[in-house]
Formats: sequence, C-alpha cells, structure tokens
Amino acid sequence: MSNCRRGPVAIILTTADGKVDAFLDVNYPTDTTDGLELRIVGFFRRHPALLVKHFDSPPRWFYFPPSRYHYG
Repeated sequence: MSNCRRGPVAIILTTADGKVDAFLDVNYPTDTTDGLELRIVGFFRRHPALLVKHFDSPPRWFYFPPSRYHYG
C-alpha cells in the first residue's frame, strides 16, 4: 500500500505463490477476490483506508501511510 501523488494504490498478493491477486487505485477502487470485497475509502485524504469485507465477518480497516502531498 502506498499513498502517492495520484492517490492511494494497493496491490494484494496471494499467500501461496506471491502472485498479484488484485490491484486497486483511483481508476479501479473496488474488487472482489476469494470471498473478499476490497475497497479504497477516502481518496485524496491524508489517511485513506483499505476496507476488507468478508461475507461472514465484520469489516477490517487498513490505513495507508500519511500522504506527503496536500490536496485542495
């Protein structure tokens, strides 16, 4: 997960072989994989978050590192 000039970017890797399972950015902020819904929330804020929802458990939030860039 990184928070760069064009907004937050998240690359989700598989644990078995390390291949890219999902890529999320400004153009594609949501994706589903292996029973998970992945979504980036709070674009262009100082601390955007990655929301991970599994169908039978409560959602988990993973916060991006603070952005060095100031918007607006």
